[in-house]
Amino acid sequence: GSIHPGYSHLTNFISDLGALDAPMPHVQRVNFFQFGTGVTALAWGLYLGMERPSRVVLVLQVIIGVGIFLSGIFPGHSNDPGSRETMLHNLVGIPAFLMIMLVPLVAGLRFRRSVAWQGLSAYSVSMTPVLVAMFVLMARADASPTGNPGLFQRLFLGIWLTWMVMIALRLYRLEARPRQAPHSRSSEVGL
Repeated sequence: GSIHPGYSHLTNFISDLGALDAPMPHVQRVNFFQFGTGVTALAWGLYLGMERPSRVVLVLQVIIGVGIFLSGIFPGHSNDPGSRETMLHNLVGIPAFLMIMLVPLVAGLRFRRSVAWQGLSAYSVSMTPVLVAMFVLMARADASPTGNPGLFQRLFLGIWLTWMVMIALRLYRLEARPRQAPHSRSSEVGL
C-alpha cells in the first residue's frame, strides 16, 4: 500500500491494490495469480496426502484457488462498487470467501477418521465459526462509513492462512516420515 496514495490497510480491501484505478495494479494481480496457483497446488497435495482422500475438500479448496486466480484477471474499481468490472471481480471472489469458511469444517470432519490427521480435526472445525465471525464483521464494517473492512478482511485471511500453514506442515511431516517396506509373506517364510 505504500505506493498507493490514500490506501489504508484498515479501511481498504486487498483487491483495491489491484484495482483498475490503482497506481501499480499489476503487482497485486501477479500476487493473485501466484497465490491462487499455490492454493490450488495445496488442495491437490492435501488430497494426495490424506489416507482417505476427500473430493469435497479438494473441490472446495480448488474453488478458492481458482477464485483468487480469477480475481487477478477480473480487477474491479476501488471507487466504483457498481461498475461491471467490480461486479465481475466480486462474482469470482465471493465464492472463494464463502468456501474459505467451509473448507476447514469439511476437512476437520474428515480428519476425525484419520490417524495421521486426527490432531488437526478439532482445530479445523473450530476455524469455521471464527471465520464466519470475521466475515460478518468485515461485511458490517464495509456497510459502515466509519468501518474498517480492510482490518477484518486481513484478520479473516490471516486465520485461514494459519490453517493452511498447519495443513502444509502436516503434509510435510507425513512426507518426511520414513516409509516402511511393504510386508510380504515371502519374507516371513524365508523365501
